Amino acid sequence: MENQALNAAWGGRTRLACAGRLVLGPDRRTLAAAVCFIVVPYAVFLSRQGPDLGARLSWAPQAVVAALGAATVLVLLRTATSDPGIKMRVPHGMAPSEMPVATVNGRDVQLVWCRTCLRVRGPRTHHCAVCDNCVTRFDHHCPWVGTCIGARNYRTFFLLIHLAALSAGGVAALCGLQVYLVHDDEGYSVGGVLKRWPDSVIIGSWCALLTAALGFLCGFHVYLVFKNITTYEFYKGTGKEDLFGQGCVKNIADACCVLPPTELKREALQELAQGGIPRGLLEENLKYAGGLDTATKAAEGASMYQGTGLPSPHSPQLGNRVAPLPQYVDDPYAP
Repeated sequence: MENQALNAAWGGRTRLACAGRLVLGPDRRTLAAAVCFIVVPYAVFLSRQGPDLGARLSWAPQAVVAALGAATVLVLLRTATSDPGIKMRVPHGMAPSEMPVATVNGRDVQLVWCRTCLRVRGPRTHHCAVCDNCVTRFDHHCPWVGTCIGARNYRTFFLLIHLAALSAGGVAALCGLQVYLVHDDEGYSVGGVLKRWPDSVIIGSWCALLTAALGFLCGFHVYLVFKNITTYEFYKGTGKEDLFGQGCVKNIADACCVLPPTELKREALQELAQGGIPRGLLEENLKYAGGLDTATKAAEGASMYQGTGLPSPHSPQLGNRVAPLPQYVDDPYAP
């Protein structure tokens, strides 16, 4: 019941479970398909090629590859169920009359107002159209993981693609080794090997292609980490400004070692599910909107709708259509 009430009040397409400890994106079917793409080739390889390779060589290589495959699945599930850095919605947020400006590395960056989440977005915070949430340090939405990749799950995503590349490469190498041994030891022609071990050739070819694709992806994200830019900033062209660069070592530490605190805390989520506004969100929103009195009046005005069966003018049910909006400014970081 707690999870149902929480998801009803949440408004986005993300689903929260265990009081916010588990966060699932909307692409849950693609996530299941990604798990199958990993598990099925491994199961076929270990059941078919494993015994033959164990008899010819040793079980040690298969054990290493199996451990890499298991680690890949675990890290995939960890990434898929982690909070990517979601910014909670403000149920009765009020837009400031003027957008604040943030200073980043000595340069001013104009912040923008999110009309869906009803709050001011930070310089690297963007609203994902798929998950329908604002995400801190938004990198991209990954359908295979089923959720967004942001400040809080980028580290596990970075580890995931490297583990996946290593495990796929290991399977491809062992399949190729088995084909070579069968051809060399038993004198089979290429056609004979294909007839006897077709699954070895198919799985080896599939994993070789997967290794090449994942290797390119790993290299791309290593470049992004060194430059301290996100995938979103790279494709929007804003990464060329080198606005967030702090040197190679600090860039690596910022992307892979810094874990910002989550906003999806149990107390705040419970208060949101009960129709209230978490204190931290209230203070942040009213810091920009004109003081505590302004926010208190907004919350009190919204309370008139409770118990009437009618949605508040600022509720997600109305799409926030009548929420006060600021005058727009040109923002190179807006989606």
